[in-house]
Amino acid sequence: MKKLIVTLFLFLGMFSVYGQWVENQGIPIVTEGTSIYDNETVVGKDGTTYFLGYCPNLKEAEDEYDTDNVVYEYRLQAIDKNGVRKFGDLGLLISDYPNRSYCVVNDYLYLDKEGNIIVVVFDARAHEYEDLMGAYAYKISPEGEMLWGEDGVLLGNGRDLVAAMKMVELSDGSIVFAWMRSYGQLMAIDLQRISAEGECQWNPTEVGLNSETVTYQYPYLVDAGMNQFILVYAKGGAQDLYARKMDFDGTSVWSEDTRIYRGGWGSIPLWTILDVKPSGDGGVILGWNDDRSMTNIETAYMSYVTKDGEIGFSGASDNDDVKLNYSGFRNFNCKVMADPAGDGFLAFWRETSDGQSWQRMVMQKVSKEGELLYGDEGIMIADFEETSFGYNSIQPGNEGEAALFYMRQNAGYGDVDVLYITFKTETGEFIMEEPHQLIAGTEERSGLSSYICQEEGFWILKWKEDYKDENNNTLEKHLLCRIDYRVNDTTSVENIIASSNDFYHSNEQFMVKVANACKAHIEIFDLMGRKIDDINNVELNAGLNTIAWTNKRGTYIAKLSTDSEVLTCKILIK
Repeated sequence: MKKLIVTLFLFLGMFSVYGQWVENQGIPIVTEGTSIYDNETVVGKDGTTYFLGYCPNLKEAEDEYDTDNVVYEYRLQAIDKNGVRKFGDLGLLISDYPNRSYCVVNDYLYLDKEGNIIVVVFDARAHEYEDLMGAYAYKISPEGEMLWGEDGVLLGNGRDLVAAMKMVELSDGSIVFAWMRSYGQLMAIDLQRISAEGECQWNPTEVGLNSETVTYQYPYLVDAGMNQFILVYAKGGAQDLYARKMDFDGTSVWSEDTRIYRGGWGSIPLWTILDVKPSGDGGVILGWNDDRSMTNIETAYMSYVTKDGEIGFSGASDNDDVKLNYSGFRNFNCKVMADPAGDGFLAFWRETSDGQSWQRMVMQKVSKEGELLYGDEGIMIADFEETSFGYNSIQPGNEGEAALFYMRQNAGYGDVDVLYITFKTETGEFIMEEPHQLIAGTEERSGLSSYICQEEGFWILKWKEDYKDENNNTLEKHLLCRIDYRVNDTTSVENIIASSNDFYHSNEQFMVKVANACKAHIEIFDLMGRKIDDINNVELNAGLNTIAWTNKRGTYIAKLSTDSEVLTCKILIK
């Protein structure tokens, strides 16, 4: 017979509303009444979520559509782990200089190891023409203090057409920036290193990549440890992929750059299909889709560059990359991540029929030698439906586990779900029976992204929704949702009722102890925070009470709420 091991914890708040967090709902990053447009989001070790967006200043404009007078402000918002805004309703103003509000192909936001926020904004403060903008970097403390001055630090000359900003912190606390800019009729990549104190260390043009005959685009930066980093970039009109390892003084570490892929994406902007992540062992992994066979069937691929500049999948294919599945369907939106266990890499992508009217979601694991560990076709997350999937991402979770997040379009406009599922990375076995519908399809949603706070044991999801203002104009808002994946049962000794043999029961009941007779509401959750049962209007006597409840094998949390206290009970069904 199964047994229940029940340990009681007398602390407030577990699985209750976290400050402003609302179960199965998102909380707005700023108050409604104006649009806010998305740039970047990061989550700190203390659980604070930082969001940099730009929103219209309507002081001189009739409304957002008064394009001659509206000014778009860059604002930083911080929402702590309890869901409370730290920088007021609208956030901290960074820049309100003229800018091109539609330029969003940039990485504006980064957190250093000290918890400071690195922000980059693009504006035309140094030039009267908005097409020629400069990049300005700010270092901001968690309290909102401008550590590099009120005007930030200029990256480059302030008068170029710039885009695709990336950042990475080195071991000494300095930040390396990379961006692409116009270079005659071509594009070049500039790099700059700013010390922790805000001093420029390099000449961006000398350290960067530029040529009178070859174009360089789409830089990506990955920390390689020991004050070194890896620069991934596209070279030439075919956008061949290369990697270069660089030292803190801007010199190359490898004898030559490593060619990753021959290219051939045509006119599609590379940033829309390429995912670049650390490999977990000092190298870098890349995921993308291409149609190298010219069959109109795109396929998902992965490549791995070791810390020494070697292709880790050498010999796996003619291009030294790995084809992630052999299903024969079209593959898009390939996202990759190193398995935290250190024994391979994970991938998650969307598959479609020829006309993309039928779609499904698939995942794969690849060993460091290039072997497909989840079979030739991967593991299906969501079966084919006559619908649209998208905005997929992957995050680590508890030890040996990971989670997949994505959106699903249902009947039409205004009917978009937010879903996720967890699995064991070694085998691909699902922990949840099926994808959980976190947010039901009641609004028009898009732009789902996910983030992790491993120190606090939760994920943050962010997405955008359309809504109408009082004049029936369509505006855009961004929302956050917190999902706890780890139950934190660390409480003070005096608040724990020690478990003993008295707490062993049959698989059809568990026990709770209360000081006074009362009526209670009991909610049962799994360890992902998913509510699986409700027990209403439970009459409790003073002392120990037996509650009838059972379920399949697993670990659960029961939250018992009375008028005066909240008790939580961890239940293990063996």
